[in-house]
Amino acid sequence: MTNDTRLVTIVLDRSGSMMATKADAEGGLRAFLETQKEAPGRTLVTLRQFDNEHETVFERVPLADVPAFELRPRGMTALLDAIGSTIASVNEHVDGLDEDDRPAEIVYVIITDGQENCSLEWTLDRVKEAITAERDKGRAVVFLAADQDAITVGASMGIGANTSMSYGGDNTAVAMASTGEMLTRGSRSGRYEFTDDERDEATS
Repeated sequence: MTNDTRLVTIVLDRSGSMMATKADAEGGLRAFLETQKEAPGRTLVTLRQFDNEHETVFERVPLADVPAFELRPRGMTALLDAIGSTIASVNEHVDGLDEDDRPAEIVYVIITDGQENCSLEWTLDRVKEAITAERDKGRAVVFLAADQDAITVGASMGIGANTSMSYGGDNTAVAMASTGEMLTRGSRSGRYEFTDDERDEATS
């Protein structure tokens, strides 16, 4: 790979329970994107949101051109379907590119305030297999989970403890901003890992 493109794909929960943190999540997304301006290279951003359905809000948009976003909570939490379909979509796109045109860095950021309760297409085992394959390719997978044990839940899906972080529901913006800072560090060093301070701030 000879280019310096980063592809950051965000998978954001919009289930009904997100209504309580709607404004915080919107502000957190803006803060996250702001931190990405400090990362090296050219950043493209995809945003997918999910409840019992999943959809693409925008796809592979240059960071400077990301449109305003309003979260409209509704429905249930098809977390596995959202993750699995997103990984499949990213791979379909990347595999169709010439080797020199493929992003040098691919990152997934998964944000949820609830637990899986209605997926129909993807099982936990399939998602774990897909995430493990992404990590084996050197791609980072970040998991943010509100008011639950993100490390345990993340591990069940094949996500490493170093990139899984719990946060308090009223700290959504803090957690997302910290995630952006962590990814920027990772882009520079090749090592993705939340600090103890970031974890403490997200749950305080």
